[in-house]
Amino acid sequence: MRDAYPRGVMNVMKHHLGALGQAVRQGKCPADATQLHLRRLASIQADIVPAFANDVGAKPDFQAHAKKLDDAIEQALQAAPADCPTLQKAVSNIGGTCKSCHEAYR
Repeated sequence: MRDAYPRGVMNVMKHHLGALGQAVRQGKCPADATQLHLRRLASIQADIVPAFANDVGAKPDFQAHAKKLDDAIEQALQAAPADCPTLQKAVSNIGGTCKSCHEAYR
């Protein structure tokens, strides 16, 4: 990642997913804050493929990973986690999709 754009996208994703993980660890998972971070993740996730257009963004497998992430975030948004156990499941699912892509492309 030589370009600042892909790095920036990943850093913003890390920030919001990290905030959700921290909420779970602290046992403070208010629905409004949870939804805010999930909406931000959904928004920035849409930039993943374009951010990597000059690198792996055109690869169908990379796009499939991005789609899985989009699906995981959308599923979390629809579930609207209002408690820490539910949020933990969502964070784990989203984090797992991130990890599988990072294992292949990082």
